[in-house]
Amino acid sequence: MPEIFATEPGTWMARAVTEDGRHAMRLVTSRSILKTREFKTIVGLVSFLAEMGCTTASIPLKEGGCERHAAPGQLA
Repeated sequence: MPEIFATEPGTWMARAVTEDGRHAMRLVTSRSILKTREFKTIVGLVSFLAEMGCTTASIPLKEGGCERHAAPGQLA
């Protein structure tokens, strides 16, 4: 399930989290270039969540904020 967190004002990152919440991996732009994927716009972030199958988006607005998302039928 994706977890979105705010790293600074106007920048968000996503990480994949196991269902039990014990393990998390940051999403990267590609396998060959291990650069953490950053989202600079809310529109881009919401589009990403929609592509992942999420039907709602809760976006942290303060640095350090974090929100979990799940596609329908999965636990958040």
